[in-house]
Amino acid sequence: RIFERGSGALTQDLKDILASNAPPAQKIERAIEAHLRELCDQLPIFTVYLSERRALSGRHAAKVRAEGERHADLLEAIIKQGIQRRAFRSVDSKMAAHAILGMCNWLYQWYSPTGRLEPRQIARIFSDVVLRGLEK
Repeated sequence: RIFERGSGALTQDLKDILASNAPPAQKIERAIEAHLRELCDQLPIFTVYLSERRALSGRHAAKVRAEGERHADLLEAIIKQGIQRRAFRSVDSKMAAHAILGMCNWLYQWYSPTGRLEPRQIARIFSDVVLRGLEK
């Protein structure tokens, strides 16, 4: 349940970002920042979830999997908007969305709240890497 609250907050953030009038690059930046903020704010919960999610079964596993698919779909839609507006080059938006999610989700493996970078700084670095790959 605790994971569902954090994950639900990210889903709403992504919906709001998608619906906003922000430029495509800013939407990507905001999406990555929202993802990292939720993950870092609830690091112990996401660490357990991300490392043990394959062990889930039944209804709970289906619910968690569906939420992850919603995140991927929303991120893919943000990327497609950027392609349609000619801000991003034509890429496989589904694969790009999964690459971004993979990069963000792997943070739990190495991030330390006492480390040299704050989540917002990491989000800027991640966004720079992603946008250099997407922009025309």
